[in-house]
This record gives sequence, C-alpha cells and structure tokens, in this order.
Amino acid sequence: MKLLPKHYYQFYIGCIRLYGVIDSDSAFLIFKKYYPESLKKDFLKDIRTRNGKYTKKYIIWTTYKKNLYLIADDWYNQKDIELIFSLQEDKPFYIPNTLEEFINCSSFEYWKIFNKKYIDGLSSILSKNTKFKVESTLETIFETIRYLSRQSHFEPLGEITKRLIKWGYDFNEQELTSVVALLQEIVNNTKMPCNRGYTPLELKQYYLDNKDIPNC
Repeated sequence: MKLLPKHYYQFYIGCIRLYGVIDSDSAFLIFKKYYPESLKKDFLKDIRTRNGKYTKKYIIWTTYKKNLYLIADDWYNQKDIELIFSLQEDKPFYIPNTLEEFINCSSFEYWKIFNKKYIDGLSSILSKNTKFKVESTLETIFETIRYLSRQSHFEPLGEITKRLIKWGYDFNEQELTSVVALLQEIVNNTKMPCNRGYTPLELKQYYLDNKDIPNC
C-alpha cells in the first residue's frame, strides 16, 4: 500500500484528538502499528512539509532535538504544550487495535455510544428542563470535559453544573443530585488528552493490572 498525504493527515488528527500533543518518535511507533510497511524517514519527511503550518486542526512544532517534532492541537502554544506534558507525565499511550478506532474513538459520537446508559439518563432529566435541543448541550458538555482535562486544576463537575444552570436549566434537589452523579460517571468514562487517551477508569485499571502506581 502506498501511503498518501491523507493517510498521514488522518493519523495526525487521531493523535491530537486522543493525546492533545505527542512527539514524533512516539507517534511513529503508533503509526507503524497501523501501517507496518511505513518507514520513519518517510514519516518525518511528511511532518517536515507541514512544520509550522496551521491547518485549523493541528500544528507541527520543532523542538531543540534534531529530527524530533511535536504534533499538537492547533490552539496550543508553548505554555499549553508544557502544561499538558506535565499532566501526562509518564502515563502510557492508549493505542486502539484498529486505525478506524484510533481516528474516531475520542469523537463526540463515540463518546455518546460509550456512555449510552449515563447519557440517556442525563438526557431524560435535561429534556424535562429546557425547550432547547439537548444534543447541543451534550456536545458542549463533551467539549467542556475534554477542555478542562487539559487544565492543571481539573474540576469539571462544578463547572458543568454552573453552566447548565446559567443556560437556563432549573433542577430540583433530586434532579440536581442525579445530574451530578451521572456527570461523574460520564467524566470517568471520557477519553482525555491528559491521560494520553485513556479514560480515568481505564487508566486506573491499567495501573491495577500492571501493579503500578501513576506518578501524579
């Protein structure tokens, strides 16, 4: 199979969706899982053609180390990159079995399927308390969780709850308790850049399985 620019492009999009930022050495090892015939020189050649060019999706950064690049979310600056690297620390990379899953598993649609039980429960409560489309609220919740996970003080429940009230949702005490509980489950099952693509629960299970303790 001849690798085309679109194959690299799709892969870079998958990288920033899952990891937020990744160095080119690590990225190539993952790329080779999906394209065993790939060569590192060709991978770096493609990266060099995109170096410094904004795509409205991702940006390629050059580091001080020769032949080492960073594939990053397009809104990241150097401070953002340093912060997310500090949050990721030595956590493992979540590497899906298939390329299709790699590209799509951190998408909004996958998130809804992955959290269907909790999303359905939350949607039921939200639909009783607004005349607006619940789908738009869910998408904003998804983006908010992923955005807040990139911050050094990650506390999504209070922020999302405040936003729901600000948007006009008027919950009674029982509903509010249920909303917070459902949001907690959803946060625990959201793939996050700060965890290199793992959900909080998946990362916890990884360390339990490997009898290791995360350095965080």
